[in-house]
Formats: sequence, structure tokens, C-alpha cells
Amino acid sequence: MRFNFLINKLIMIMKKPVTQLVFPTLLINLIAFAQLASGQVVPSRFHQKPALGADALLLREDSKERGITFSNRFEFNTISSVSSQHLQIQATDDDAPVKSATLVPWRLGVGYNGSSAGSDAFTRLDTFVPLLQTVGESIAFIDGRLLIYEEGDFGGNIALGYRSYLEDSDLLLGGYVAYDNRDAFNKTFDQFGLGLEALGEVWEGRINGYIPVGDDRQVIGVNESNNFLFRGNHLIFEQQVFFAEALSSFDAEVGARIARLDGGTDIRGYAGFYYLTGEGSPDTVGWKLRMTLRNQNNFHLSVGVQDDGIFDTHVLVNVGISFAPLRIGKAETADNDLRATQLGRSIERNETIILAEQEEIQEVPFMILVVVRLMLLLTFITTKLSMAM
Repeated sequence: MRFNFLINKLIMIMKKPVTQLVFPTLLINLIAFAQLASGQVVPSRFHQKPALGADALLLREDSKERGITFSNRFEFNTISSVSSQHLQIQATDDDAPVKSATLVPWRLGVGYNGSSAGSDAFTRLDTFVPLLQTVGESIAFIDGRLLIYEEGDFGGNIALGYRSYLEDSDLLLGGYVAYDNRDAFNKTFDQFGLGLEALGEVWEGRINGYIPVGDDRQVIGVNESNNFLFRGNHLIFEQQVFFAEALSSFDAEVGARIARLDGGTDIRGYAGFYYLTGEGSPDTVGWKLRMTLRNQNNFHLSVGVQDDGIFDTHVLVNVGISFAPLRIGKAETADNDLRATQLGRSIERNETIILAEQEEIQEVPFMILVVVRLMLLLTFITTKLSMAM
């Protein structure tokens, strides 16, 4: 009797209009996502809509308040690939606009940077990790890389960034803070960085600042000469001292899309300037021009030229390729994936610490030189005697 009562109660609940609307929709969603997770099989009402991307999925539910009829049919078709990173779902009428909802994926990459002002050429390993994102609207992320210089030294940087879409201006505004590290001349240099950016469909601009911290000017060599001279009543000895200094710097640039090719490839041009300053280097302003070919966030090639009063002229080369380990299926076209591409771009900044090699002629009083050398000789003799005993 109790079982029959429960069955009748359930039937009464199912006859209510709200239940008739919600329950089938929930059931359809559960079945659809179960099929997606297990066998890459989706109901025929889940269909691809090319205007929203090759891997975009659209869920449509037709219902009426009176009579509540559903046009969902449980006919299943197998699709070749489904991208968990490119899922677009919207319950709407046929005439309602569909909003892009492409998730920005985690990426790994590898690249090469030619020599530039204050830096040798290096190979890099890149990563881009979304932390929090509101699909198509904003993203918080980590952008990091490991640098391997041609001389065998290592460096790296990590940046914490945020981007948000402003609908009124149709721009993505973003900012970041970063930490950079570089080994060179058997020394270690560190700096903090920060920057702002504005990314549009055609125009974009950015500013970056770099602030060395710690021991930013270090001795990397001493060349003693045989030059002696008198300063008043004192005998002076000259020596040549070599330094490496991490320069404080600031750069800014603006760029625009020149052409868009098939397959989501953009050609963009940029012009900018930079400012360098340091204890052992004169304050200098330089300029930079570059052209970039970018296929979404999968491949980029950049060539350019820069010139300043410290490092003279350099031809710039930057190439990189990246992939999303968790992505299944094809990437979307640029027309349909532009905002997600912009949200997921790596930060464009100087990826290495700018080091200036400097030299100074220092004068050392002869008596101080004699005392220092006697102490070194005494230390050497003491060490030898200890080893002999």
C-alpha cells in the first residue's frame, strides 16, 4: 500500500507544468553529458554550428508553456572528436543570439629568441596556465618560461596576470606582475616586472617596467696592470675592473593588424620605444620596430630591429610553437575564437634581464696593494702547511 501511495504521489508531481519543463531537460542534459564523457556520442539535437567554431556544441530546447511539447529525440550520432576546451552550451530559441563560450586551455610551448639589447640568444620552454576564468569575459593566469642561453647559463620568469573584456569599448584590458632571474658570468641577477595592456581586434598597446633587485651591479673580472703613478705624496696602482649591471628599463609599443589570412593567422606590425638606466651606464632611449605572424596561440614568428646608444643595433628574431595537452580535436578559426585567443595570449614583454658589461679604471694606493698581496701570500702558505701536516 505504501509503495502504491508513493507511485501515485510521483505521478501527480510529474503532471505539474513546472516539473514537465524541468525534469525532461535535466534528464536530457545528464544523458548528453554522460555520452560525451564516455563515448564521444551526442544526441542529434547537439549539433555543430560552423559560425561558432568547428568544435562548438549548441544545446537547443524547444518548449511551449501550454501543452509543453519537446522536440528532443534520443537519436545518437557519433562524432569524430569533441573538445572539452571548446564547449558551447546555450538553451535558447532559434532566433536568440548565441554567445561564444570558448574556454582558454592550458598550454605548453617551445621557442627561440635571437640576441637582443643586453642579452645573448636563448631557447625557451613556455607554459600558460589559466587559474580562474569567466568564459569569454575574463581570466586570471600564470605565464612562465625557462630560458637556456647559448653560453649554457639559465634563467627564467613567472608572471601572474589578469585580463577582462570591456564590452563598451570592445577591448581586453590586462595587467601583470612578474619575477625574473638570470645567471651570467657566474653571477645571479634578479628583477621584478609589471605592465599594462589593451588588446583590440585591430589595435593593441602595452607598457612594461623592469626593476632590478638585490645586487644589480657585480664584479665579473679584474685586470691588474703595471702602471704606477703618484697622487700627491702617495704611490698609486691602477687596475681595470669589469662589471655586469642589470639595467632598470621601461618600454612601450602600439601595434595594429595589417592582414588576416586563412586559418586564423594574423600579420601585425608594431612600433615602440624603450628607456634604459643604470649606475654605470648613461641614460638611453632606444626604438624598436617588429612584424609578427601569429596563428591563434599555436605558432608565432616575429622579426624586427632595435637600436640604442648602449647596445647599438640588433636584428630581432623570435619564433615559438605551443600546444594544449588537454585539448582534443581541432582549434577554432580566428573569426569565431578571437576573444578566447586574446584572453589566452602570452604576455608580450622583454623575457630576459638586460645586462650591460662595463669597465672602470680604479686607483689603489700602493701600500694597500702590498698589504693585500702579503695577506694572500700568507693564506696560501698556511694552507700548504696544513695540507702537509
